[in-house]
Amino acid sequence: MVKGIKDDSGKELKLKGVDVAVASAILAIIYPKQYCVVDYRAKQALAWLKKCGESEPYDNCILKSYDDYLFISEFVRNTTHIDIYDKYLEIINGVAMKQDPILNPRQIELALWKFDKDKDREFWLI
Repeated sequence: MVKGIKDDSGKELKLKGVDVAVASAILAIIYPKQYCVVDYRAKQALAWLKKCGESEPYDNCILKSYDDYLFISEFVRNTTHIDIYDKYLEIINGVAMKQDPILNPRQIELALWKFDKDKDREFWLI
């Protein structure tokens, strides 16, 4: 059961039989300005950008080995608990606030998804 998420009135939402990923999708549809979907591509992109560093040019971020990919994938696997989703959402909101104009969490998640999809295409062409 997912707990700890509150609606606009402050009432806690409880969904029996719904895991964090599905709950995040439901919340992103209803409240896109507050929530985003837990998506493996967005998580991979966040991990990739964290490993590469914000100051590095994109060309330096191409993975050189499968071990590098496994390092990033380890971060991606751990988003099944609500506390981890809260941290994920906090990171997404941090990225959103740095944009001009400020974007919402759903827009950032979609941009990260696109980044990861395009990056995968380049990885397999190496």
